[in-house]
Amino acid sequence: MGQKKRGFLRLTCEEQLTELEDELQRGKVYEASLRSAKWVLHGLQEGEAIFVDPRTALVETLCHELIHRRFPRLSERTVDRLAKKLLVHLDQAGLWKWFQAYNRVKIKAPPKDVED
Repeated sequence: MGQKKRGFLRLTCEEQLTELEDELQRGKVYEASLRSAKWVLHGLQEGEAIFVDPRTALVETLCHELIHRRFPRLSERTVDRLAKKLLVHLDQAGLWKWFQAYNRVKIKAPPKDVED
């Protein structure tokens, strides 16, 4: 789809989730413990790669990092707000669907040290 930043914000939750499902299909999603002396990290978007710490709220984190990768100019605050809003929009079946999709595309990675 490739919506512009403002276009994405104006989409319905269903349309936003469809956009992120498309982004998820690009792969390069790694499951790894994220270690930082300064931060508690749920996930990290770095270039084309997304790292998700399995110890945290997986689906919210995944949506959060997918939004970062799909729309890199959105602020952290906006991305956080959108991810939380989308999570509330999902019912249990929707959460299960996202969890299964994550498990299909994830790639196990060793622990990743994150610099400040």
